[in-house]
Amino acid sequence: MITLRGKNNGFVLISSLIILVVLTLIVITSASRNVMNELMAGNQRDSVNAMAVTESGIEAGYAVIRNNYVKSGEFLTTDLQPYTSSPILNESVSGGSYSVTLPLVNSSEVVMNSLGNFAGAEREIEVIFQVDGGKLSEHAILTNHDIKSLAGTPQIIGPAANIHTNADFYIQGNPTVEGNVTAAGTVSATGNPSIGGSEVSGADVVDIPHVYPPDYREFATVVMTPGCLVETPEGNMIANLAGGGNWHGWSCLVNQKWTMSGNAELREDFYYIEGNVELQGNPNSIWYATFVAEGYIIVSGNAEYRSWGSGPGNATGDYTADEILFLAGNDLMIQGTPSQVFRGIMAAHMELHVSGNVFLQGSLVAENGLHGMGQEVENGQTVVDLVVDSNSFEGNMTIVGSPMGLIGGGHPMIVTAWRELLH
Repeated sequence: MITLRGKNNGFVLISSLIILVVLTLIVITSASRNVMNELMAGNQRDSVNAMAVTESGIEAGYAVIRNNYVKSGEFLTTDLQPYTSSPILNESVSGGSYSVTLPLVNSSEVVMNSLGNFAGAEREIEVIFQVDGGKLSEHAILTNHDIKSLAGTPQIIGPAANIHTNADFYIQGNPTVEGNVTAAGTVSATGNPSIGGSEVSGADVVDIPHVYPPDYREFATVVMTPGCLVETPEGNMIANLAGGGNWHGWSCLVNQKWTMSGNAELREDFYYIEGNVELQGNPNSIWYATFVAEGYIIVSGNAEYRSWGSGPGNATGDYTADEILFLAGNDLMIQGTPSQVFRGIMAAHMELHVSGNVFLQGSLVAENGLHGMGQEVENGQTVVDLVVDSNSFEGNMTIVGSPMGLIGGGHPMIVTAWRELLH
């Protein structure tokens, strides 16, 4: 029995030693694995941070080119050539750094590389931007749906005196058009029109810009709300007209419309109106102002309108936004007998109507969308007031077609390709 107990004790001791060795090996392996995991996690974290820094370089490079090299309808490619061989940006940000270069620059395209570094980890992105800085409008009037009438004795003249519709075009009276008259549908003419260029039915469809007011909210200097508040773009109140009153010629009806009237001292601003607006005033001087409205815009009176961005010292940083005069999320109606010139881009998401003896210089666009934007009221519903039911141009107007920037987002640079370059 004594001998058996000794054998059992020896077996237990040996088993315990084996278990202890196994546990020790497990602990050592686990500790090594934790160290490796921590090292891997740290490397992954640095790599993720390096990517964030790299993306910051792309954003900064985009802003530099857009703000400094795409101006007044021109892409300044010559000025960018030095940066095809040396960085356009070398900056530190968020604990890391990036270097931005431009391997390729041509008249319509930029290839941009951003190399980011964070704690020794490097990531690189290559982006191709399409630049339409040299691309301007070619039409005095451009519509997606029928032009129901070009009537009376209008004169469409100037360097971009062309008219195009992606539907049918009905000409009456004795209009003068120095450029081409084209329609994807049929051109039907009665009366005695004078057309200096070609008259073409069955023409190719032309891309119509997307007329969407929120694309231009970022450029606003003043925001007018449905509740009759005048605010800064940051939402700070400038004036409250909900109970009546007047602010620099402006009055308001809650959840209905904003109205500018009279001969009050007018403020030069880039106005963003969250609803409808009527402009009826008669100031005696040039008014540098841009009106972007989510609802309709009705214009009359004798103001001499110029786009806000064309005024001395005014600039949005976007050449197209600088040229916008009227941009409506619903209909745009311009009427009356103003003795002054309206100059800029005049565009409607829905229909466009011009009548009377107006004198316009620039480009007129009707997207003819399926649904108009409207006036947001307090119960969350939308009131869409249609003031025009078709595209029409009637009277003794003069429209001087001038090459303007192409609307449709407000940005002259778009990303067409993106990839990560592996190191």
